[in-house]
Amino acid sequence: MGTMLGTIKGFVDNFAGVISDVLDTDVIITDSSMNIVGSSFRYFSLYNHIQYGSLIATVLMNNQNLLIDEKASIQSCRECEKYKECKMRGFIGVPIRYGNQILGVIALVLPRFKVKTLFENIGSTVFFMERMAELVAARIQNHIEKKGLKQKIMQIESILDLMEDAVLYTDVYGNILYLNQTFRDIFGIKEDYIGVNAARIYPELEEWYRKGKGIDNEKVSIHYESGSFYGIINSKRVWLNEQEYGVVLSFRPYRNIQDTSKLFSIGTLVTFRWLKQFLGEEMIEKAKRYAKIDENILISGEDNVLNEMLGKAIFNQSPRRLEDLKLVYAQNSYRELFVHYLLDENGLLRGLNRGTILIVQPEYLALYVQEKLAEFIRTGRIILKGGYSIHTNVRFIFCTTANLAELAEDGRFSQDLYYLISKNEIKNTETLYNDFTIFSRYIQTGLKYYCHLYEKNELRLSSEHLKGLWRKYRDCTVTDIEFMLERIASRRYKEDLWKKELTEEEHCSLEELAKIQLKKMLADGYSKKEIANILKISRTTLYRKLKSYQLE
Repeated sequence: MGTMLGTIKGFVDNFAGVISDVLDTDVIITDSSMNIVGSSFRYFSLYNHIQYGSLIATVLMNNQNLLIDEKASIQSCRECEKYKECKMRGFIGVPIRYGNQILGVIALVLPRFKVKTLFENIGSTVFFMERMAELVAARIQNHIEKKGLKQKIMQIESILDLMEDAVLYTDVYGNILYLNQTFRDIFGIKEDYIGVNAARIYPELEEWYRKGKGIDNEKVSIHYESGSFYGIINSKRVWLNEQEYGVVLSFRPYRNIQDTSKLFSIGTLVTFRWLKQFLGEEMIEKAKRYAKIDENILISGEDNVLNEMLGKAIFNQSPRRLEDLKLVYAQNSYRELFVHYLLDENGLLRGLNRGTILIVQPEYLALYVQEKLAEFIRTGRIILKGGYSIHTNVRFIFCTTANLAELAEDGRFSQDLYYLISKNEIKNTETLYNDFTIFSRYIQTGLKYYCHLYEKNELRLSSEHLKGLWRKYRDCTVTDIEFMLERIASRRYKEDLWKKELTEEEHCSLEELAKIQLKKMLADGYSKKEIANILKISRTTLYRKLKSYQLE
């Protein structure tokens, strides 16, 4: 075996026998790769392979002692396929450490009658086990040239502390072995963080470590303790021997990236994790799947702000995330200027090869522009002067609040374009507008952000207040709700003012004013489409308002 404990396997195996003789129980010793390097079985013979999710793996990941006097209380044990066959009743696991590095685990596998004996004096048992772990680590010391290694580490750490990027070095499970000064400065970390799991700072890291995934220019936003980070993460494995490795994580802040970089064009800091405060889990997971297929996408929902943010999150996790993202807000009043801007030989699409274009409200494009877009999506070619053409590979993401199927059927939207873009459609229905749980989460995270921004104590609303906001603001745009949250947070020291935002009386007066306004616009001859455009709401929202006001 290529691990550190594997190099002294004979000693470790004998050592397991000694512990077994002293405590009269089964002993397993594994290395950091979960290979059994020493064992002594008196009562059981079932254990010959350690897997992720096992009790020994838990000790390795958490880098701390694990004491269990009844396996039935542990969910992972109950879910094990060999649960009924396994006669183990208790478990005591202690990590073997060398400095800040975890080398393996010494574990006692206890039958029923040994649990009571060893847990009656559990302090003495653990003390004995920890001393045994130290003896194993001391044996490893003979295989390492400590003095030369420490000197090299000090030199490397001095260099890393001068870097503008934040740097973490962890073991294979994410336990921090080193963090440079920039990392401490960004997050305001003053205490010793050696041994803390990196997932505590950014929970998404837990899945990356568990799956052994590399991280390549992943754009993230992290809020932890008193610091915030916006930028990209990269990772690299550092092999210690044939089987064991550590992980270097580099956090490059947005401010350290040149202004001309494509990595941070407008809106590309929007991530699925950040978007969870606006949308439901099922919707997020569906969008993640569409992000990976690298095909054109149609996003439809009640609010174009949410649709647009979802489109940006899809781009951010797509294979094209390192290329350009361009936003286009459709408008037919530009006539031939829009065609030149988009499809001319020197237009936007020609310079966007391998990039992504996000078009908001494509129903506002002139019909002949829609037909030209459909032709481009089919062929990928731009016609040049003289009849020549060039090929450009562009991914399209369309965002709309309209029912494009109905518009296409009525001849108000290109059937050809609709056919091409509706193959991959995300109906953005699981949002804060129709799910009270999501709305409540959105309100609380928003208040937390604005209270922190205005240096106010965090405000937690009661269920009654949240329901009041739900009744009052569920039909408003995200922009309007954000203004409301900022007003509450910034002036919450005047209790009577922010509570006024939540009162039913103000809700009623606003509702009455809205009803009067809609009634007047209908009487003045405005179409429902025109009313929706003027009020900047979707037609679905408008129809719901008309029904509730009995103005249909």
